Amino acid sequence: MPSSVVAASMPHIAEGGSARASTSGVATNSPRNSIQRGQGRRGAAPPVPLIRVPRPGERRCARHACRMGRFLLPFRASGTQRWAVSAVKCLPVVGLMASMVLASCGSVPRLPDLSRIYGNAARIQGPERRPLLVMPGTMGSRLVDLASGVSVWGGPDGLSPDPRVARNLALLALPLAPEGEEARHLRDSIVPDSVLRAATARVLGVPVEIEVYGGIANMLRLGGWVADDDPNPGSEPVNSYPFAYDWRRDLVDSVSAFDRFVLLHEEENAPPHSLDLMAHSMGTLIARYYLMYGTQDLPEDGSLPELTWAGAQHFSKVVLIAPPNAGSMAALDNLVNGKTLGPLQPFYPAALVGTHFSTYALMPRNRHHRVLWSDTHQPVEDLYDPALWERLGWGLASPDAEEIIADLLPDEPDPEVRRRRALAFLAEALGRAKQFQAALDRPIDALPPGLDIHMVVGGGYTTPAGARVDRETGELTVDTFEEGDGLVLRASSLLDERQGKPYTYGLDTPLKFTSVLFLPEEHVALTQSAVLGDNLLFWLIEGQRTRDSLRPGPLAPGPRIPLLSAAAPGTAPDGRDDTDR
Repeated sequence: MPSSVVAASMPHIAEGGSARASTSGVATNSPRNSIQRGQGRRGAAPPVPLIRVPRPGERRCARHACRMGRFLLPFRASGTQRWAVSAVKCLPVVGLMASMVLASCGSVPRLPDLSRIYGNAARIQGPERRPLLVMPGTMGSRLVDLASGVSVWGGPDGLSPDPRVARNLALLALPLAPEGEEARHLRDSIVPDSVLRAATARVLGVPVEIEVYGGIANMLRLGGWVADDDPNPGSEPVNSYPFAYDWRRDLVDSVSAFDRFVLLHEEENAPPHSLDLMAHSMGTLIARYYLMYGTQDLPEDGSLPELTWAGAQHFSKVVLIAPPNAGSMAALDNLVNGKTLGPLQPFYPAALVGTHFSTYALMPRNRHHRVLWSDTHQPVEDLYDPALWERLGWGLASPDAEEIIADLLPDEPDPEVRRRRALAFLAEALGRAKQFQAALDRPIDALPPGLDIHMVVGGGYTTPAGARVDRETGELTVDTFEEGDGLVLRASSLLDERQGKPYTYGLDTPLKFTSVLFLPEEHVALTQSAVLGDNLLFWLIEGQRTRDSLRPGPLAPGPRIPLLSAAAPGTAPDGRDDTDR
């Protein structure tokens, strides 16, 4: 999910955090980790003995401090520090003194050594190890133009072609449908190529490599999961499969592509719950919809699909990392004001972002009252009303969008027709997003038998939470910040229904999950955390299952979304739908 820097690759840099190593255990020097230490009066003599607190990184232990029953007690005298030896014999305080010394001698905790913890498990490649499917977030898949071979996103020469050039703008955008047709069924020549292990950004012409999903792939390998895109697979069997998808498209369309991916990697006649799944960011929404509804499309009448849990029959353990279950203010801001990718990076105008169906599904919910009018401080009534967007001049409805729309529709000379086509796309995208969100927000009584869902929530960063709208100019300004991972609020991940209401004791959410893990990490850095890796591998390898979760149950298969015909625009020469690639 985009914020100010590539949401699936660089948001930690965008939010002012520092780059970090994924599994090396190198701590960040983020300002949020800074601690102000007070200083005593110069020359004042503190009581003796004074146990000195170790400096960061300093290691002292009892075997260094103990010599023939004596303890070295550091203390301060005459303004200088010196060591003295105090004999501790049979005194009533011996236990207390020993505890104080041992506490002062402890080292700063290290990050878990995943290779040592899970090394034995990694060598076991029997039937008890389920294949793992991995689904990235938005912008986490490399996109390629089949017609030209150009990397549209995540290429080796930069994040994307320059969007200021008209032909590049057309590559990055989804097509606007002719009047009377639905845009989500159209196909262009852009196809997903692979999940981004790393991305390359150019700063003043200098390429800078940024880790994206390479860190979590490396941690999974320490637990015995080797990805089919691993650059150095060795002789180990492949048992992890990253799912690349076109993150611009309607999310239900991606659900259909994911179903084909599941069937491709599930053994024929496999028993229920024979796979595991890990998803990040926007990928968690695709995963949740698939678990609940299988491949059902959203009904044409605006109602909700039937809750069948058809997709859940394939999976045993599902891990959802940084899920934007209640949306993100960054998505609305990008649709209205455009998206920047950080200092010295390209700017993606709002009209371009507005052609991406998926971004609308990431908007905040109306009922949470995250967007207020600047004059009355009352909630904006319906963020998903196309008339509101047209009246305020937002996104594709902005007068400033005309030049971009003309670049996207070079064969349409009439500006009025171009505007009608853009507004029709906007209305379709807003309607689909609102219906998709309602399907995910449906309250459920319990998870189906055989399915465990573990959720990981980031925190410790000020995160965009609310905005004000000028009723006259339509200007939207993000002005409220709350706890989150820099992109997704903690309350959004939990789908906390107390948002916009007076506080009540106890979490109010329609979600059901087996466990939730909170980590003080940024949105993408979560996937690079060794602590996350430890928990992830424990859930997949050693986590205990309850008797109820092991009991199989019948699940009715949902209807499948029909594939497009081979004659549809954008299908591959061999007749297969390009979303499979």
